[in-house]
Amino acid sequence: MKKIFLGVLLIFLAFQMACLNDDGADVGEIVFVVDNRQGPLSDALVTIYGSENDALNRQNVIKSGRTDDTGEVVFEFEAGEYHYVVELTGSNLNSQIGSFTVIADQEGFVDVLLRENTNVSTTASSTNGKITIVWEFLGEIVFLDGTTEPWSETSQAPYLEYANKWLDVLTAIEGTESHTITIELTVNRFDDGNGAAGPLEQTEIDGFSFPVRGDMIISNHTYEQGFDPVEFEANILHEMGHIFGFGYSNLSRTTSQESTGGMAYQETNSQAVVMYNEIYGVNFSFIPFSDDQSHLFDPVLGDDQPRNLPDGTMIPPLTKELMANGNALGKVTAGLLDVLGYEVDYSKTDEYTP
Repeated sequence: MKKIFLGVLLIFLAFQMACLNDDGADVGEIVFVVDNRQGPLSDALVTIYGSENDALNRQNVIKSGRTDDTGEVVFEFEAGEYHYVVELTGSNLNSQIGSFTVIADQEGFVDVLLRENTNVSTTASSTNGKITIVWEFLGEIVFLDGTTEPWSETSQAPYLEYANKWLDVLTAIEGTESHTITIELTVNRFDDGNGAAGPLEQTEIDGFSFPVRGDMIISNHTYEQGFDPVEFEANILHEMGHIFGFGYSNLSRTTSQESTGGMAYQETNSQAVVMYNEIYGVNFSFIPFSDDQSHLFDPVLGDDQPRNLPDGTMIPPLTKELMANGNALGKVTAGLLDVLGYEVDYSKTDEYTP
């Protein structure tokens, strides 16, 4: 369950595939829990609109309801992708508006992103001549103690540096001379890890889906003094990987089978599988994925359980890879984006020993 502060309110969002509705469509629930850090708030009005303009003009309401004594209100949605605006109002509360994105498929894969609506404070970009990454820095940096700081060249610099690291590896997109990816970035309180990200808008090029715009929130606890700078970098690089399509565009290629010991990516003649076998000294026809289908298999730092093939062979975890829980933008991570239509320079990836 994701937990994100929106102004002074804590909002919990959960989406669980629940049942089929009367029309036979898969539906699930989003649970909003409104809390002011002292306890849940009952009778707060949660209203969902199709756009910010609708919210400002109080028109075209999609869903509306008040929180109960536990501070919860539940809305039902069909599986799909939604970009909505939510407004919170109530006694002794200032009206607050934020946007959220829900991506849920019929098999229950879900991502929920929520952020307070803020204007773009400034933009900055990195490019390798073929791919351009534009950062939209939203609002101000909001620290854990509630103080804020405007985006400066110094605070923007790490994001540009990490974008350049990705752009050394992802050199181009097959089928187009140039492509731009815009990332909306928020730094605020986020209690479900170090951050979250995903594509907001995608385009089709030669049969592949590529992001045009993505949404990223970085938890402000990563800005606290003493936070590991290596993990700070890996976190941002990791979330960028999700925007590029890792855990989204490769979902259809991951399945769970007894022959692979669990969830795995399988594709004939995949360069990613070749890289996995070379690094880990195995001869598999697959790459093990986490049960959530969004990350590489990792029973060491992740939530996966150790796995074995039917003959008892242990399946090596990919703990050190960036798209597991590691710091290395390694060849397996890069190879899986190669499969999604990116041109990859493997010589620029990070080497590591499993």
